Amino acid sequence: MTIAFLTGGTGFIGQHLIKYLLKENYEVQLLCRKGSEKKLDPYIRKKVRIFFGDITDENTYKDLLGDVDLGFHFAALFKLEASRHELHSVNVEGTRKLLESCLNKKNIKRIICCSTTGVYELSKRQITEDYPHRKFSDIHKYEWSKAEMEKVCMYYQKKHKLPIIIIRPTAVYGPGSTYLFYTGLKLVKDGKIKCFIGSGDNFLHMVHVEDVARAAIHLSKKGKVGEVYNVCDDEPIPIKEMIHIFSDAFDRKRPKIKIPVFIARRLSHLFDISPELFNYMIEHRHYSNAKLKKTGFKLKYPSFKEGVIEVLEHYKK
Repeated sequence: MTIAFLTGGTGFIGQHLIKYLLKENYEVQLLCRKGSEKKLDPYIRKKVRIFFGDITDENTYKDLLGDVDLGFHFAALFKLEASRHELHSVNVEGTRKLLESCLNKKNIKRIICCSTTGVYELSKRQITEDYPHRKFSDIHKYEWSKAEMEKVCMYYQKKHKLPIIIIRPTAVYGPGSTYLFYTGLKLVKDGKIKCFIGSGDNFLHMVHVEDVARAAIHLSKKGKVGEVYNVCDDEPIPIKEMIHIFSDAFDRKRPKIKIPVFIARRLSHLFDISPELFNYMIEHRHYSNAKLKKTGFKLKYPSFKEGVIEVLEHYKK
């Protein structure tokens, strides 16, 4: 039986990844902090082998990874308000300590490391994997930490020949989401979105959480070591259209008023919109998944409009 080792398994993406790994009859070994295992479904808890530890503590891995075939590194600090120090400690140093522990583990055939499309410089055109990293400001601390994480991954891949593949998901949505997607949805549901910031024509690019999990497993079999793959829907969606979908789902009035960005920025705190979320709402994001598809991967939910239907039903309950 193939043994898969997973960090971040109690998180949003990780929980879906575990289900797909079990579905394919993998033995799943899960590293998590004491207490976080309670986030898992009781049935899942019985099916996986849980190890308690902290990815920032190198002693955590002392007796792990010896018999592991595949690694899936999804643990990350994903708090937009977190400091650079906190983000670096978990997302960069935590990754380095994990990869250091993988050295001389001859069984490991692939290590899938999860980054984000947020590392890219912004562009009005469709972005492929070779597009340059953005210049990071304090607003983009999380994205900066992921770019630094990628450097660590590529160092260990090139210097030590670790079989690393990096995936860059776009904004992830699905049942159980508690962050960006859910934040936007809740603002509409609570009647707090009365207008558009700017024209509302800027694109957001989404991907269903199940497709991220499926892509990670697929690339562990079909992906090329040392490569990076965007994981996203076939097409982005204008933020205006997304808000209309949310408004219709919860019987809220569709916003019509458009407020200039510079005015909206000054008023954003009145609507509990953080500077990080505000920037996300006005930036243009459009990515290519052609490289992923060339490996033979097929999306379960090719468009946001298809995938969001059952997700909205979940949040209506």
